[in-house]
Order: sequence, then C-alpha cells, then structure tokens
Amino acid sequence: MALHRFGAMSNRIRRALYKSLFGVVLVLVVYWLYPFEIIRSQIEDLAFERFNQSHLNQTEKATNSPMVIILSIDDGYLKRNRLEKYGYLFPRDHLARIINGVDKRQKKLQQTGDGIGGLLLDYDLEYSTLPYGQALSTQDEEFIRTLDHPRTYPLLIPKLGGPSRLAKEGVASHSRLVSVNLLRDKDGAARRWQPYFEQEGRTYLYGPLWLWLRHQQPECMNTLEQPLPHPSATSLVVCGRTFIAQDLIQYRIIYRDWKAYDVNTPWRENYWERLISVSADQLDSLTDETLRSAFLLVGADHK
Repeated sequence: MALHRFGAMSNRIRRALYKSLFGVVLVLVVYWLYPFEIIRSQIEDLAFERFNQSHLNQTEKATNSPMVIILSIDDGYLKRNRLEKYGYLFPRDHLARIINGVDKRQKKLQQTGDGIGGLLLDYDLEYSTLPYGQALSTQDEEFIRTLDHPRTYPLLIPKLGGPSRLAKEGVASHSRLVSVNLLRDKDGAARRWQPYFEQEGRTYLYGPLWLWLRHQQPECMNTLEQPLPHPSATSLVVCGRTFIAQDLIQYRIIYRDWKAYDVNTPWRENYWERLISVSADQLDSLTDETLRSAFLLVGADHK
C-alpha cells in the first residue's frame, strides 16, 4: 500500500514537472518569436489581457515608488473654469496656472521638509494655439514665461516627435523634454511603454522612468540633467541600467481600476495602492505628507 501511494505521488510530481517544463519552454518560444504578429497577438497579448482583466479590482501592495498623483483635467475642472468646449488644444494659460499652483505649494512644503518629486505635463505642446502654428498667442507666451522660472523640482515636458516650437522656446535649464510614448500594437491597443526614442541626434527618456531613476538613484541626478548618451541599435545604458528598445515582458502595462468615489474626499483612489487622482484645481485638498516626494502628472480625464 505504501509503495502504491509512493508511486502515485511520484507520478503526480513527474506530471507537475512536465507541466512546469512545458510552461518554461512556451514562455521562451513566445519570447523568441513575439516579433511575429501571430505569436504576439494570439498568445502573449491574449494571456496578458486575461491576467489584467482578472486583477483590475485587486489591491496591489505598495511598490518602491513614491506616491503618484494625477492632477486631472476632469469634467468638474472644466465646468468650474467654463472650459466645456475648449477645442483640441487645452488653453496654455490654464496649464500655467496649474504649474504656478504647484510652485506655490512647493514653497510651503519645503519650509518644513521635502517637496514634491517632479511634475509631468501629459499634453501636446508641439504647436502654438494659433491657426497653423505660425506665431505664439498670448496664452503661449504666458506659458513660456512660466516654464522659464527657476524651480526646485523637475518639470517634464513631452517630446512627441514634432517640431516642438513652443516647447523649444519655453524649455530652459529649469525644464526637461522627455518621451511619453506608448508602444501600440497593430490592433491599436497600447500594452507597453517605450523606454526611450531618438530624434535628430538627441535621446529622450520615458518621463515616468526619468522620475523613477532620479528618485531611486540620487547619485545619477547629474547624468539625467545632461543630454543622454546615444543608444546602440537595440538598447540604451543610463545610470548603470540597460534598457532594450522593445521588450515583450519588461515594459508591459499592468492596469488597475479606479475605486468608487468617496463623497467625503476630493480625491479618488486606485487599486494601485500609491496612485490617486484629484481635480487639477483641488491640489490644496491634499495634505503635505501626501505630496512630499510625490510624482505629479497633469492629464485629461473628461468625457
């Protein structure tokens, strides 16, 4: 009887090992062959999306990231500022006001401790707000003057691949051009982020990655403030880390859903434990401790 049970157990262990080996081989095959669209789309993407869907409403424990706060241009912000029909380009003077609000809060924070970790504007700033982009509007000029103020936190501006006249004229030593590119598959879905891209001899690092490296490796701050090295054909080395141009696994986006609104708080929590969203004109509702070392992102979240 004992030998029979031992044999059955051995068979189960053997089957488990075979399954594990098969899984490892499958992962390696997918990893090696994912550039072929049918492999990537029919196997890897499908499995990853099933994983994402099953984990949307599961609380993810705190990572080694600081708090991430989205300053949201939401329906409430648009209504309060009478901007329900602002058109394609968000008014630059309102972006300037948001930055000025962050500057004001930063001064208060630094009177008693650390300030914020950085601010990223997730808005298209490639062109002026005037037709055909041939001249700068009054709003553009106000925005540029705001960018050109010295500040004690990094202000990141998107580099999207266009002429960047507005960003070029406004970005001085107090701001930094970064990438906000996501890798879109042939079906149009964005499942991965792009660590960097190169244009006209300059390398632009992905904005959130730039902030994360600056936070994790303070000794690397001078490197990040200078023009980045040119990448090789397939990778970029920054701060002692190697980033491959396109990686199937490393740059996947793991989504989490937003929790229901709490009527007692002006902010909204995500199932990622250190991610919240607050209307861009409600920054003062957040405590000093919430804002210290936090990464702030200004972006659209309206219908």
